[in-house]
Amino acid sequence: MKHLLVGRQASVVSFASVFCLLTTSAFAAVTGKFLGNGQAAQLGHAVAQSADPWQDEPTFSIVLCEKDPATSENPSFYASFGHLGHALTIRITESGQIIGTEVAHQALERAGFSTVGSLKVEDFAIANGTLRARFYTEGPQEFAGETWEVDLRVEVALPK
Repeated sequence: MKHLLVGRQASVVSFASVFCLLTTSAFAAVTGKFLGNGQAAQLGHAVAQSADPWQDEPTFSIVLCEKDPATSENPSFYASFGHLGHALTIRITESGQIIGTEVAHQALERAGFSTVGSLKVEDFAIANGTLRARFYTEGPQEFAGETWEVDLRVEVALPK
């Protein structure tokens, strides 16, 4: 599986929320909130991986995580098991259709679960090899008696 890793933290800028600039040949940013049972998680790293096509359309796995995935051979796999700390993995088509989400917030007893339909997307765009979007839930979502909530703006370089 071909993937691009982005994650060495260069600087942190405060503007309504933490905004991470990451050094490598590409740029990634994650801003906003990711809550598990009301507890905030800081997602400072973003990785975009090519995924299997969905209905003949190119697809990406976007891994947003707390820990640097640079040494991870398969970030989406390790994120779902908590090896990258708090993590949210979004599988999305090139046209902006979300086809799967894995929630691995460490405050959830059942972290690492999959969901479809809970996560929404707006302001989706792919330009110059970069994906930009807002991913959000419509308020807190429930899974097995626990709650999680997302409102994140993401900008990440796509694999070539």
